[in-house]
Amino acid sequence: MPNVGGPAAEKRKLLTTVVHSQLLYAAPIWKSALMYECHKKKLFSPQRKMALRVASAYSTVSNTAIMVVTGIIPIHLLAREKAEVEQMRRNGGDIEAKSNDAVCMYCDCPNDDAEHTFVVCDRWWRDRHNLEVELNMDITSEGMVKAMLQSKSKWDAVVGFITAVMKRKEADKRKIQAGAIPE
Repeated sequence: MPNVGGPAAEKRKLLTTVVHSQLLYAAPIWKSALMYECHKKKLFSPQRKMALRVASAYSTVSNTAIMVVTGIIPIHLLAREKAEVEQMRRNGGDIEAKSNDAVCMYCDCPNDDAEHTFVVCDRWWRDRHNLEVELNMDITSEGMVKAMLQSKSKWDAVVGFITAVMKRKEADKRKIQAGAIPE
């Protein structure tokens, strides 16, 4: 990716998820190797390159600064978290107990993940219906991805839907934390 021009920062950051998936493959197995600094550095190298591309920054920017600017969590911390979650799952622990966001604040569904929010939750039915009309298709997780890959206008429509829903969901969360009831 060129440092100047090319995809926008949001699209560049999306590509970092691919790198993270590859880097974190089988993390629970190899996470103990992260006690050595040389292994952390090897693991951090591709992440740093992606962070530099996301921010369109020069290679002279410090590691800490580039990670803060891009909002990317250092890979060794992601590996540790993934290993801890896997360990809790194996031990039969309550993984959801770590997060207060596990239950949907609109319909009390116990599994408030991306699929629930964008495809299932009744709170967003009107927005989802408008997207279905715009895309001329029923909304499913797979369908949204296929639509996004068909054209830039469909990509923009899905991204607009996701962005609008997430902004309103965050605003509602802040209202609840402040003691107000969301509309």
